[in-house]
Amino acid sequence: MLEWLQPLAGGGWQARWQRAEELYGPKWQAWPLAEATAVGSGDEYRRGLTRGLGCLIKLRLVKPSYAFLTKYGPTKLFAHMRAEVSPDLFERAEQAARARGVNEHQTRTALNIRSAMVVHLGGDLCGITAEDMLAFQQAGKRPRARSAEGAHAAWQMLVDLEVLPAGTSLRMVLQTGQLTTTQLVDRYQIRNDQVRDLLIRYLDERRPGLDYSTFRGLVSRLVGQFWADIERHHAGIETINLPADVVQAWKERVRAPQRGRETKRHWDIFIAVRAFYRDIAEWALSDASWTQWAFPSPVRKRDTEGAAKQTRATVAAMHQRTRERLPNLPRLVDTAEQWKNDRAALLEAASRTAIGATVEHLGVKYRRVGPGDRPRMGSRRPSHVVVEDLADGALTNATIAEDEAFWAWAVIETLRHTGIRIEELLELTQLAVVSHRLADTRRAGSTAADRPVQDERGASAARHTRTGQRPRRDHQPDT
Repeated sequence: MLEWLQPLAGGGWQARWQRAEELYGPKWQAWPLAEATAVGSGDEYRRGLTRGLGCLIKLRLVKPSYAFLTKYGPTKLFAHMRAEVSPDLFERAEQAARARGVNEHQTRTALNIRSAMVVHLGGDLCGITAEDMLAFQQAGKRPRARSAEGAHAAWQMLVDLEVLPAGTSLRMVLQTGQLTTTQLVDRYQIRNDQVRDLLIRYLDERRPGLDYSTFRGLVSRLVGQFWADIERHHAGIETINLPADVVQAWKERVRAPQRGRETKRHWDIFIAVRAFYRDIAEWALSDASWTQWAFPSPVRKRDTEGAAKQTRATVAAMHQRTRERLPNLPRLVDTAEQWKNDRAALLEAASRTAIGATVEHLGVKYRRVGPGDRPRMGSRRPSHVVVEDLADGALTNATIAEDEAFWAWAVIETLRHTGIRIEELLELTQLAVVSHRLADTRRAGSTAADRPVQDERGASAARHTRTGQRPRRDHQPDT
């Protein structure tokens, strides 16, 4: 193994290892180790090289990346590292996880995460910081996933060991809230510092009058789809006073069909860019600091012609879609309620059934399976009730199915009875639907109690997106 790494460029074994990962990627099986000068071939030779790699990691001569360790999956190596590095802390972490009721799969995954971080960082368990944990979960998560599997349990392990502050969680850290203007702009990696500062200053002026969602859209159009596009296709431009050929090429790119179909997004981009130039020209009349950036707008009035007509057509299409679907509302309501009741009945029947026994629901026969019989269900809590359809073998998590059916019904009921918008629904909390009477004045602190509540679990049915968690359904509203 060392003979194979020796020719690679680098000032040490770790530098040579990093060079190998850059050249051949994180997949160990794809490395051209067969060209090494060591004696041997086939599976025996590969096993020998694997043992050699394990020795290098145990001796900490090389520290593989998280991507390499994820694909390599050295289970025995991780167990060895836990026995040699901070064994007492690993044992305490495992015991604490079991005491909290974490299932075997989640505990093992969290321990492997801790072991991978010890291998990669080269320290011990006490030296892991919150920044290290965030770096791992960013590198180890799957596409479109919010965090790596087991990362939340691994964070809680470090909290139990008092390595991370008490009361913290990975979910709390990942919820960054609203980003600053600088953070939003820097996502697009603007190369020209002067134009970057101008965009940040301009957006800071506009931000107080916009909600966060609208502001993010403005940043996307002005920074991402305008100036970042200009820098990407026309390198070397250092002023917003753009040449005519650059402007024409940019307009053609904006108007170009997306994924093979025509879009109307160019009007929104043109309007945002035109407002940008006109605002600066107007502000320059009263503030001389804007004068150096006051240039004619590359977007003329004729470029935005038809935007108002398109807006009216979009609104008309939305209203027509509502009129077409409104007659089907009673069917939607009845279907959602029936599905909620069916899933609740399945969960109740399966809960009374012993593991391995069969239960029949609505003419379908199910078999309740235990935690060890769920290879396709992923990691679930032991308390979840899982059943297998005896006809096709499909697994159903009855606990989650009932939960999702209830919230689907509750969201539909809340929307149709209150008339609130989806944005308001996503921000709905118990305080918005429960009347609280003050002790001294005996006046209701909220007038929203008149909104219909369908059952004891209430119209506060919407998921509360600020915390990323669903409201607890076992809590009775105060009356």
